[in-house]
Formats: sequence, C-alpha cells, structure tokens
Amino acid sequence: MSLLLFAAGVGGCSRTPDAEPAVATPSVSLARADAAIGTPLEMSFQFVVAPNAPALTEDYWVFVHFLDADGELMWTDDHQPPVPTREWKPGQMVTYPRTLFVPKFPYVGSTHVDVGLFSPKTGPRLPMTGTTTGQRAYTVATFNLHRQTDDLYVIFKDGTDIYWARSRTLEY
Repeated sequence: MSLLLFAAGVGGCSRTPDAEPAVATPSVSLARADAAIGTPLEMSFQFVVAPNAPALTEDYWVFVHFLDADGELMWTDDHQPPVPTREWKPGQMVTYPRTLFVPKFPYVGSTHVDVGLFSPKTGPRLPMTGTTTGQRAYTVATFNLHRQTDDLYVIFKDGTDIYWARSRTLEY
C-alpha cells in the first residue's frame, strides 16, 4: 500500500507565472512516511501530461532533489523516465516505480522531494504545474529521515525484489 504524502495539484502556486505552457503535473507517492539512512526508499512517480502540452523534440530526464528543512540540497536521483518524453501525448498519464537507497548523509529530520524535467544536452528545464520552489523545481513529497540503526539490514531476493529486515523480523 502506498502512502501519498504530497501531490502537486493542478493550478498550484508559482513564484512567477511561466510564459510557456506547462508540460505535465508531477506527483510522487512514497511507500513509507519515514526512512532511515542506508535503507531502500520506494517511490512511485506520476506525470499527467497537460491536455495542451507541446510536442517534445528531445528526451528530457527527470531530476529528483532531496532537500533538508532549510532547502539545502542533500542528494539527487536524476534518471530517464521509462517512457521517453518524446513519446508523451497530451492527456497521457506516465506512471512508474523507482527504488533507491538513502545515501549516508549527516542529517536527520524533514526531507522534501522536488522534481522536474531537464534537457541532459543543453540544461533547460520544462515548465510544469504544481508547487514550485523556483527554477522549475516542484515539491512533490516529504518524509522524515532517521539515523541508520545497527539492527537494520537489506536482503535481496530473486534479484529484483528488495526486502529489509529489523531484528530478525522481515518486513516487505
């Protein structure tokens, strides 16, 4: 079961109006409301392509920024979406899962997740609909980051499924 922590909504806030039409509305749901350093973080990405979205002539990447409570960048998870953006069609919903391990980072507390689309060739970001932090980055989720514990370890099963265990009790 996924817990939707925060989804950028249609007509969300913006620091300044964008002259270009929005390409999509992003959202991310997280499997848990908190994560410990070094543990897997399961996320589900969703982009709802705007009905009037312009056709994209290149494949953009998704940037994912993890920010501390002061808005300072801690780490990133830039990646190509499984459906290339050149194939996105107006009104389409692009949804996919992604799991990453929280890196060892000297921070504990509220963590914000910002996403956006950028050109890996030239750098410009695309406008989207949602709550922006500026520079076409959109806040889509928050979670609490906790210290790593000695009784938490990761078990890989079947090469693709990730399970994690705590004190000999398997959770998945």
